Amino acid sequence: MATAVGSPLIGGATRILAQPLGTAGISTGATLFTGPYPSAIPELAGWWDAGILGSVLGPSGTVLDTMNATVGALVDKSGSGIPLLPFHIAADTTPNPTLMVPRVNGFLGAVGSPDATIAQYGPTLDPDWGLSLAQFDCGSAVSWTLYLVWTRPNWRQGTIEVNSDPTPLIHAMATGTTIVQAAGPAGGGLVLFAGTGASIVLTSTLERRHTHALILRNTPGVGVDVWLDGVQVAQGAVNPLGASVPGQLLLFHDNTIQGSAQCWFHEAACWGRAIDAVEISTLIDCQARWVLGARRGVNLLVMGQSNAEWFTQASASLALAQGVAWYLGAAAWGSTSLQSGDYISPARYSLIAGHPISNSSPPLFPPGAGNGTFLTNPGDGSSPAGWSFGPDGQALTAYLTGAQALVSSSDESDIVFLLWP
Repeated sequence: MATAVGSPLIGGATRILAQPLGTAGISTGATLFTGPYPSAIPELAGWWDAGILGSVLGPSGTVLDTMNATVGALVDKSGSGIPLLPFHIAADTTPNPTLMVPRVNGFLGAVGSPDATIAQYGPTLDPDWGLSLAQFDCGSAVSWTLYLVWTRPNWRQGTIEVNSDPTPLIHAMATGTTIVQAAGPAGGGLVLFAGTGASIVLTSTLERRHTHALILRNTPGVGVDVWLDGVQVAQGAVNPLGASVPGQLLLFHDNTIQGSAQCWFHEAACWGRAIDAVEISTLIDCQARWVLGARRGVNLLVMGQSNAEWFTQASASLALAQGVAWYLGAAAWGSTSLQSGDYISPARYSLIAGHPISNSSPPLFPPGAGNGTFLTNPGDGSSPAGWSFGPDGQALTAYLTGAQALVSSSDESDIVFLLWP
């Protein structure tokens, strides 16, 4: 695939990129966003934006002028001068660098800590990374509003023993309370004040891959109101924290070993008051900048013989999947393949050295019913649609489907290309 500046990538009659590259304004993937931004709401106490260059600093304190560069801090665009800083617990002595990366949500970027070693699906994010806000009082007797936009590209992965644990999105260090968490890979939802007597399920299901916008508003004597993607999901929820709990606030980390949510950060803002209904409506309008809801992954199924095995062993399939995801705006990428010999009774694989694909084109492959290892040509002139599977076709079917399949249904649903080198 290729595209030029000013020309959208076209798939048939439908644009794959919804907006031409290089146009003015900020494309969300569907429309050209011109505002409003959180700064339209008075008394803004903090605003941090990783969508575009200009408000992210490098390690030396200079403004980054290129993507895929190391981040030292996110500038507070409200003017309050309180940056968001990368966070790692002290036990992690060799953290991966925090990077600003492009095209995580439409044409907009994100900040996170990708790990060059892909555990299972790309991108793999550092299991011990988050962002820290030095001071924020989220007490029950304090008026406050929080706004957060993030992308989760995958379930947790690459940890020692917490892959299946819930993922913290907002955590109060002063009390050790996770204010909002997303459930683990069992398909659960989003929970407010998890682990406390005031715990409330904000939504019962949360897509494996998603981008969401969250608004929390605390009003003393009333409680906490919550909006998810512009829809109110909690009203007057009890805030179980103390009357005043000033201190450090963590995003995407709960201060435990490998306690990261492994998410991308897009945007956050806060106010030292409970913004009113009209201002809530304005803040919801701000979310139109982002593509919210379920996100797709790109999975390449690789089949074939020795060339296909060399291809996957060189990590070329992952590189190709990442490129396809970049062009299509997918949130994740991966490849699915397995060499023969690892599983028997039944055999399950997609790669096997030395086997001909079929016997339908002599002299490329030897003729004869026994030599069609994927499809067997009966030699009667019948349509290939009716040919039976040979042993390789049967092994691929068992690899993907049936009671002993090795590929989950959620991974199989991500398969968008069949690659047969």
